[in-house]
Amino acid sequence: MPLLRDRAIQYAHENRSLFLNELKKLVSIPSVSTEPAHIPDMQQAAQFLVATLKSLNAEKVQVFSTPGHPIVYGEICTAGTQAPMVLVLRPL
Repeated sequence: MPLLRDRAIQYAHENRSLFLNELKKLVSIPSVSTEPAHIPDMQQAAQFLVATLKSLNAEKVQVFSTPGHPIVYGEICTAGTQAPMVLVLRPL
């Protein structure tokens, strides 16, 4: 496992500027708001995440509407059954 971790860290360092640019694009969308005027921004952020997940070959990518912020869902199940699972939740 240390070899995989080292490779992942090296990859992150080598692609730092790409990752930072993508993060800057996402956080530039004023999507964290309870203001109704920002509903289109929340949808724009959700679509940005959909496009990002699809570019990573995620499956079952979809947006779920809620009374509040949209929920973006996608699966990347290529690592095998022994790989850790990542789940990101946001309280409603």
